[in-house]
Amino acid sequence: MKRVTLTAAVLAMAAMMSRTATAQRNGPPTLVNNDAATADAFWTADRLAQAKPMDLPAAAVAWSSELESPPSLHVRAHGAAPTLHIGANSALLFTPGQQGEAEPEMFGSSGLRFSSSRLVTDAVASLGGEFRYPYSMTGKLFFNIGSSLYVCSATVQRVGVITTAGHCVSDGNGHFYSNWQFIPATRVGSAPFGTWVWRQVVTTATWHFGGGGVPNAQDVAVIALVPNSNGRLIGNITGYAGFDIPDLYSGQHLTTIGYPCNLDNCAKDHRNDAQAVSGSNNTDIVGSDMGGGASGGGWLVNYGEYAAVGEPPSGASDPIGNALVAVTSYGPVPSTPLYLGASILDGRYVQCTPLNTCAPSPSAILNYLCVHNPGFC
Repeated sequence: MKRVTLTAAVLAMAAMMSRTATAQRNGPPTLVNNDAATADAFWTADRLAQAKPMDLPAAAVAWSSELESPPSLHVRAHGAAPTLHIGANSALLFTPGQQGEAEPEMFGSSGLRFSSSRLVTDAVASLGGEFRYPYSMTGKLFFNIGSSLYVCSATVQRVGVITTAGHCVSDGNGHFYSNWQFIPATRVGSAPFGTWVWRQVVTTATWHFGGGGVPNAQDVAVIALVPNSNGRLIGNITGYAGFDIPDLYSGQHLTTIGYPCNLDNCAKDHRNDAQAVSGSNNTDIVGSDMGGGASGGGWLVNYGEYAAVGEPPSGASDPIGNALVAVTSYGPVPSTPLYLGASILDGRYVQCTPLNTCAPSPSAILNYLCVHNPGFC
């Protein structure tokens, strides 16, 4: 009886929220939230605990390990550490499902080597290590598909913006999901920097009207988040990633971050380090043991905490630290090859910097979101 009552409540709330979001007709596919309070109130502890991992879209992809030259033209911007240093709240917001031990595998039948581990060890996490930048800028993204509750991964990309996969916001057939809420740096149900509700979501036409299949040439989305009760934007508190577009190619070495539910039941952030190889349809792949829940997690170059200001040096081939270059889009069929695929982010993601200086209604989703949300980028 309790389950029936909860489902009815979810349906009622979802119906209400469908009337409080509006679609825009010009520019890339987008949806605007007109009632942040209702969306925020929806995510109770019970609903957060019941969210299922978004299925990782699967594709059997032929790949090539032939090394490619790095792209010669880039649109780049640095990330930033937090400007506000608030005490992280380690109290549990919700209790996740039963956790198993992480049992990473180092390579599958594809032979693509990688290293896999929790983002930080339990011992370091107990000292607050996961609350430090850049670990603090990744988190879990909760949302609705009808009455069902799902979770993906996402990265804080600008001071008021997160980046995730297109398939975490839309079905690929012209229909948006709903009711996104982001919890950065969450670990075993905690919300150290609070919860953040969506303000506007934008995805590419390539994904939104592409039929929902993978590999898709631009499976990516950006979401502006409502400031917290003190008027602060999320990146002021967590810090945010840089970006270097395009900078994903066969031979690039990078770190993939996410909350895979096949490892620690989505309860702990994981990292995967590998060299990319060429996929198909404007995608690349890396060896990885991450599964559902990792969708939308960031692929980053020069990931980590640097010893000094100015690292990496400006003359480096990849001069941007903690630079987002892609997000997790798909996995293998069958599961034994152990890899993840991502769209090579390009001019459909970002056209120019500063981000609000393109045309009044730019086609690139990050530029479009920044133009329509002044001060968020």
